[in-house]
Amino acid sequence: MHTLHRYWIWPDQLRLPFAAELNRVGSRFDADDAIHRDAYLSLWYALLAVVIEGWSTLQLSDPTVDELLDSPFLGALRRYRNGVFHFKRRYWDARRTELLMGGAESAVWVRRTHDEIGRYLLDAIRTDTTH
Repeated sequence: MHTLHRYWIWPDQLRLPFAAELNRVGSRFDADDAIHRDAYLSLWYALLAVVIEGWSTLQLSDPTVDELLDSPFLGALRRYRNGVFHFKRRYWDARRTELLMGGAESAVWVRRTHDEIGRYLLDAIRTDTTH
């Protein structure tokens, strides 16, 4: 559980500067400094996909998380991760744009999934008496 929590901390640390950038300049990705937001967003999303893989590997279960993971966005997030970590010649590879085309709905899903997995992990660590 502690190891998966460490993996969760990494995307959480990227979510924070992404949110700060959005608050500072908004969500326009055509702005001159949009590459910073794209970097934070891409790494946050890709690392969250790794956390979800760990969730599955550890066979964890939580009603809220399980419901969130029963979403078509899950497959899109996995493909997004592949688009981030595997070089492709096209700047906007379909594996990355598919999830982004989900607009606010996919963004809300990512945030809720991230937050709910974090909640579960922190609760589990707090109640773990073996460490």
